[in-house]
Parts: sequence; C-alpha cells; structure tokens
Amino acid sequence: MHRARRPAWSRWLPEVRSAFASVVLVALLFAVPARATETTLVQFEARGPETDVEALRVSLEDWLRPLKLTLRRVQELPVGIDDEIAARVRVVWSDEVCVVEVFKPDGQPVRRKELARQGSPLVISESAALVAHVGIQELLLSAPREGGTSMPPPMVTAPTTPRAPIDVSIAAWFQTRSWDERSPFVFGAGSEVTVALPTGALRPSASLVVAYQGPVVREGSEVSLSMQALSIRLLPGARTRVGAFEFEAGIGGGLDLMIANTRSPVIPRSALIQDRVDAAPFFSAMAGLRFHPTPSSGVLLRVLLDVDPARRRYVANISGEQTLLAVPWAVRPMIQLGFSFDLVRAP
Repeated sequence: MHRARRPAWSRWLPEVRSAFASVVLVALLFAVPARATETTLVQFEARGPETDVEALRVSLEDWLRPLKLTLRRVQELPVGIDDEIAARVRVVWSDEVCVVEVFKPDGQPVRRKELARQGSPLVISESAALVAHVGIQELLLSAPREGGTSMPPPMVTAPTTPRAPIDVSIAAWFQTRSWDERSPFVFGAGSEVTVALPTGALRPSASLVVAYQGPVVREGSEVSLSMQALSIRLLPGARTRVGAFEFEAGIGGGLDLMIANTRSPVIPRSALIQDRVDAAPFFSAMAGLRFHPTPSSGVLLRVLLDVDPARRRYVANISGEQTLLAVPWAVRPMIQLGFSFDLVRAP
C-alpha cells in the first residue's frame, strides 16, 4: 500500500505560519499606543509678602506629597498647554483678601476662592494651601481634558481698598520768627491741616496753619510791654513729589492775634491797659521741602514770609508824652522744622 503524496505547497506552510505570526506581532506593537508619561508637576505663581508665600509653599508641598505631585514656583504662569504639568496654581495677596486660583494645564479655571486676611498670616497661608489642594484633587478626579484651543490663565487683579479722592495730612513743628532788630529770633510752635487733590504731578493744596509766637518784652523808663501772638493762616498752593522728596509752595494770608500786657513800677495798675488783644492782618508766602522716610510720614523744613501792611508801632502815652517801645519789621521771615503725617492718602 502506497502513502499518498503531499502537495508541494504543504512544504511552505510552516514558513508561512511563522511569517504571519511575525506580521501580527509587529502590527500589535504599533497598534497599541505607548503609555503616556505620568504628569507629576504643579506650577505655582505667588504674588504677596515673601514670608506668607514661603509658608504657603511649604504647606502646599505637604498636601501634594501623598498625591506624588511636585510643586514648582514660577514668576508667571506660562501661556499654552504643557503636557508635563498636572495643574497650575496662582495665589495673590492684597490688603484685604488672599485670592487662590487653580487651573487646568490648558489654562481653564477649576477653582477660585477669596480668603479674608483676618487673623494670623500663618492660618491664612494654611487655608490657601488647603483650597489649592482641593482644586488639584478635583482636577485629577475629573475626566481627561479634551484637545482644544489653548488659552492662558486669566490674569487676576487683586481687589483694592477704596481710596479717598484727596490727601489729608497733619503737621507739627517748632519755629523761629523775626520780630525786629532787637529780637531777630523769637521761638514758637505750630500745627496745620493740609488737603491736596491728586490731579497729577502738580497737585493743588490748601493748608490751615495755627502757630504760637513766644513773648517779646520791651522795657521803657516807666512802663514795660510784653507781646505774644497767635497766628492763623490759610495758604493755598501746590506740591509735587519726586521720589522721597516733596516740594511745596503757597501764598495766602490771615490774622495775628496780638496779646499785649503792660507793666509799670510807678504807674498804678488801674491806669494801665491790661491784656489787650489786637487782630492784625498779614499776607504770607511759603516754600518748603518734605522728606518722606515712609510713605505716610515726613520731615518738614519750610520758610515763610509774613508781610504786615499796617507797619505797626507800639507807643506808651505817659502824661501826654509818647515813648516808643517797639517797631516790628513789616516783613518778618520765619523758619519751621517738624514732622508731618498722612491721615488719608489718595492712590
């Protein structure tokens, strides 16, 4: 009995099977996409006090460590999609609130929260870190992001405290004022309230000045005269600030309330005029410089010129005879040195 002869093609069957298996293996390798690299980076932008930023960074790193995420601080969150990051975080401090924002890698917002800056700064930093952590967790648990048009994270403008439309400041100083040739330096003190409008580099202003001048004494043969002055001035003007220095000038006027007392060793007290008060009008001009060691305080140095249009003379009339006691200068310079403080400051 003879065995049936195999067809010729059957001898190539093992080689065909082997080649087909190789082709299928290569196709499977190219058909199955490679596993994407796991994103573990969180970009972090912060604008505020460095101590608060550092406390937030340390706390947020502790929250992200169990999620196997790494925090990297940047000057500004970049624009566009970055496949190497898992989330973006921005935290901005203002005078009243701390704003926390979490974004997807393509810039789409996930969470935004405003925290009032009340209480301990450390507690605020811990709260901000917790808000950012919750936002990142929401992002990781959400569905994978779809491809689309890239957009940058929206810039945050920190809320600002409403400011007054004017500047209001107060000042106090010691001064020396010329009286006449016998009293070129008469010491005193004063204070003022100044209002300025923030209209530009040159700001209109107005100052209400109240100052006291110490006594000037003149001795006569039979009578002596003691004079003190309370000065009230209104000085409209302008001021401008260059760096830490502020220049000011003004012109105005007001009154000197002159308090005069007479004494005599020979004339009965009842015959003398006691504690006489005269109101003397004056014109005044002012120029000054303020140095601001801090934004709300300053050191003041100022020069004023008072002009007395009446050119007064103080005369004692004794038994029909006039005795000249004092002739004050018509123009009386004054130097003031003191401190100023801002009560209200416009932006």
